[in-house]
Amino acid sequence: MANVESAIDFGDLPTGWSLVPVRSIVRKRRKLVGANSAAYKLLSLTLRGVIVRDLSGMKGKFPASFETYQEVEPGDLVLCMFDVEETPRTVGLSRHYGMITGAYDVYRSDDAVALEYLTRLLLVLDENKSLAPLYRGLRKTIPRTAFESLKVPMPTKEDQGSIVRYLDHAELRIAKAIAAKQELVALLNEHRRTVIDALVLRGLDPEVKSIESNSDWMGEIPAHWEVVSSKSLFAHRKERSRAGDEMLTASQSRGILRRDEFMALEGRRVMQVLVGSDILKHVEPNDFVISMRSFQGGLEWSKVRGCISSAYVMLIPGPKVHGEYFALLLKSRAYVSALRTTSDLVRDGQALRYANFCQLQLPLPPLEEQRRIAALVDEKVANLDRAIAPVIKEIALLKEYRTRLVSDVVTGKLDVRKEAAKLPEIDPIDLVNVAVGENGDDEEASDDD
Repeated sequence: MANVESAIDFGDLPTGWSLVPVRSIVRKRRKLVGANSAAYKLLSLTLRGVIVRDLSGMKGKFPASFETYQEVEPGDLVLCMFDVEETPRTVGLSRHYGMITGAYDVYRSDDAVALEYLTRLLLVLDENKSLAPLYRGLRKTIPRTAFESLKVPMPTKEDQGSIVRYLDHAELRIAKAIAAKQELVALLNEHRRTVIDALVLRGLDPEVKSIESNSDWMGEIPAHWEVVSSKSLFAHRKERSRAGDEMLTASQSRGILRRDEFMALEGRRVMQVLVGSDILKHVEPNDFVISMRSFQGGLEWSKVRGCISSAYVMLIPGPKVHGEYFALLLKSRAYVSALRTTSDLVRDGQALRYANFCQLQLPLPPLEEQRRIAALVDEKVANLDRAIAPVIKEIALLKEYRTRLVSDVVTGKLDVRKEAAKLPEIDPIDLVNVAVGENGDDEEASDDD
């Protein structure tokens, strides 16, 4: 084993391996799509790598024009080199032809095997945020010259092929195992949502007389419930942040949390928020927050006091509102679908206002019944949650194992040459399935232009 120096300590490398600058493997390319954007599929850099975005439901964030987007071909390396510390994934090897935001850097190589190896190595560095020595500025940006000058381990040509072949097979097996478990979680979550939606819109007793609500989205409701305007139940909080307010974060998966708590749960470092109180809004416990992705179900109930981006809308619940019941109702599929019809925006959820919220009527059970429904939902979903939790843990363990395995192989700590020699070549279609087969993990890299 040879001990060599680098800006990043890769430890002892196997004999025959060398350290080479990234620029000796890849070269920068940039071709804007311009007026031809309609001819390209839209791509995104996510935790699953570079994926094709589904435009049919207009989910996610979209610009008014794609003319500044750039072309990406199969085999191109896509990098997000700003906000690196907070970005979920900054490295991806595209197996698709399409376009991606011009804010990213796209590289290609004449040596496909070397690029496959380099991508695996960069993914390991990205996973561990080991590129920190290259960061510059408050936004933790990696200058292009610093990236291209970075010296990385480079195995012999024979070892490169062995590593890539071994990891292709290993990652495909692990991806299939993860996808199967994610499918089980999806089925359990679907049942969970069905149980919740039935209770919040149909009440506790299916035998109770129902009447048409005269509101398309809610259909029949128990006869003793009222149908009222949203405005009569929720006022609009316009108050700016107060001195001492802690910064909050809105998350569809975690709700409203203090920013430091959210970042800790996500495994990210807390970055200083350089904003003034004049562009933040105050949030009180029991407020509802309409987030930027409310048309996807991002209408969250806050249990904490603090401040949040002025892009969000705060709702103050009235005395007839039980927070836990309406937190369930306002995230029900029927309501989210109806809320989406109030938008005529290009970017999903952008600039949703109080006026959008007020366009829909809401069911109003008696206050005590709201409490009982919320309590019964907790009871009904408890068993489902207990079934889901160990499967999610197994998925996390598989992902941890995959990360550790790739790390050990690409840095030469695990010699896989003998095992790789026994493996057949893999179908390129199966390599696409390594990413496509797994559900979820679609959180994007930062897309600032």
